[in-house]
Amino acid sequence: MNILIIGSEGFIGSNLNRNFQAKGNSITALDIIEKKTDNIDYFNITHTTLREIFTLKQYDIAIFCAGNANVQKSFSAIDYDFLSNTKFVHDILFHIKDYQKNCKFLHISSAAVYGNPTQIPIAEHAPKKPISPYGFHKYQAELICEEFNTLFNIPTCSIRPFSVYGPGQKKLLFWDIYQKTQSHQNIQLQGNGTESRDFIYIDDFVDAVNCIINNATFNNDIINIANGNEVTIKECIETFINVFDDTLEYEFNGINLIGNPLRWAADITQLKSFGYQQKISLEQGLEKYKKWIEENQF
Repeated sequence: MNILIIGSEGFIGSNLNRNFQAKGNSITALDIIEKKTDNIDYFNITHTTLREIFTLKQYDIAIFCAGNANVQKSFSAIDYDFLSNTKFVHDILFHIKDYQKNCKFLHISSAAVYGNPTQIPIAEHAPKKPISPYGFHKYQAELICEEFNTLFNIPTCSIRPFSVYGPGQKKLLFWDIYQKTQSHQNIQLQGNGTESRDFIYIDDFVDAVNCIINNATFNNDIINIANGNEVTIKECIETFINVFDDTLEYEFNGINLIGNPLRWAADITQLKSFGYQQKISLEQGLEKYKKWIEENQF
């Protein structure tokens, strides 16, 4: 396949990039990072236009991995969050409509569109009640995908990852905990530990994306990506300590950051129907994460 990866150098984009390359696909990569390689067409979005990208070659699928992925930043930079997570999606779909209507568009959205759900596990049809600009902008981008699919027959699919983690990720919960352990043996954490998440290791996430590409209809599909396991933050901290350093001590400060949901667990019935199966447990994933940190001497 000819694949366009938008946001190719981020945590998710770079892992998809490697996986698709290994399977012999032709990759065109778009990001804000300058990079040269013999087997990939790399483009810097600040030095090119979407028209140039979409008239370069015919793509089988364009995957949107770009945009702001920081919930807290979306409050302080709401305009940037909208431009990068919503308007950018519109601009890409506009160019697909004008230059190659058969190109599938895979939009990586977020479980943030659900906000604080009233029912666990969360099915794709659950009410959308975002509690952050990030969540609202991701949902608006999903509606834009629906618009272009309904009115212009552009094949679209929006996927909603829950908590993706693994080597290469230098933000969010596990990276933050690791950073704190470098200066303190007794670390302080947000919340009270009863908050929950549904974690999925990056390799399992990539497998899930492949299952979706191969099986979804792209008729404005909406699909959760997770493992269907609700894990409390206290439980995942205990797992982290067991893997990294069992002498660490911690306490919760009882303060929840604005925009952070209290409970998450996904209904992944649809994803499983495409053949997805979890391969990496949370403990196994954290062991791989620790190995990556040690190898890179962070």
